[in-house]
Amino acid sequence: MVFAPRIYNTLVHSKQYFSVVFVRGPKVKTKACSHEQFNDSIQIMKRTFHCRNCGHCCLNLIDAYNGCVSDADLHRWRDHGRDDLPIWVKTLDLGPDNKLHTAWVDPETGDDVERCPWLLDRIDRKGHLCGIDDIKPDHCRAYPEHQNHAAATGCKGYDKNQ
Repeated sequence: MVFAPRIYNTLVHSKQYFSVVFVRGPKVKTKACSHEQFNDSIQIMKRTFHCRNCGHCCLNLIDAYNGCVSDADLHRWRDHGRDDLPIWVKTLDLGPDNKLHTAWVDPETGDDVERCPWLLDRIDRKGHLCGIDDIKPDHCRAYPEHQNHAAATGCKGYDKNQ
């Protein structure tokens, strides 16, 4: 039996730590991992998940467009020369070596957006696409965390009948 890992990432003293949480019945096993291992775990989980490009997560789940991004996200965007992305992020200084990066904030008004600015409507009007799919934030890449999370949040990506 294959168990898809539940993926969690937490901010600890402004440094990004990743954990892969495996749930097998009542037992929970947590393993700290690198960013590369985190990405590999996402790929394992995604083998049974097929995004329907419906846009449900980006349009209806508030943390998709009004959440936080990691230091790793900011570094990845800068490494890819995407200086247009960090300007949509507001960094809050919470004390020594403790910063929180909130996304998405309109760079012109300073207001939180009500829709992900990178969500694109498909030309055929049959769904949506991510305009930054290859470098989207870790919390977007990790969604849904597992099949039950998908069902609880209205995601149809695990539904074989769709």
